[in-house]
Amino acid sequence: MFRYDRPQAGRFRQFHQFGVEVFGTHSPAIDAEVIAMAMDIYKRIGLTDLELHINSVGCPECRPLLREKLQEHFRLI
Repeated sequence: MFRYDRPQAGRFRQFHQFGVEVFGTHSPAIDAEVIAMAMDIYKRIGLTDLELHINSVGCPECRPLLREKLQEHFRLI
């Protein structure tokens, strides 16, 4: 695919992606299954030295504390 707008610093105009759709479940475990499937596909086509980084904003109960800590961190900068 190609970005039609001007790419941000560090990004390329051309990029690659693929998509997956899952029907019939609301379980968050399906997210892990899709991520594992993508990593398996990458390895099967010969990509090496892969790193997977997962980011989370937490659950609804712990999100307010995370937000407070982030705001405190950026106030100190």
